[in-house]
Amino acid sequence: MSLKEEIEAMMAKIEELELELAMHKATMGKWILASILKQRKMDVLKSKEFKGTRSIDERRGSIEIRTWEVFQKKLKKQFYP
Repeated sequence: MSLKEEIEAMMAKIEELELELAMHKATMGKWILASILKQRKMDVLKSKEFKGTRSIDERRGSIEIRTWEVFQKKLKKQFYP
């Protein structure tokens, strides 16, 4: 086998491998895309619609929380009843 024949055989093998690689990339790309799309179809709880109600104190213009300490107490009361 001459050098020219060996080079031609290697070039043919390289072309064959490049084609096979392209097919595998396309297959894996579709598989990965499909798995990503499946992940995006998760059900998420939706928040309740805002009804537009406000505190009576806010509407009157009086502010119940005047100091940092009162704010902290009210905030803690919401989380630690």
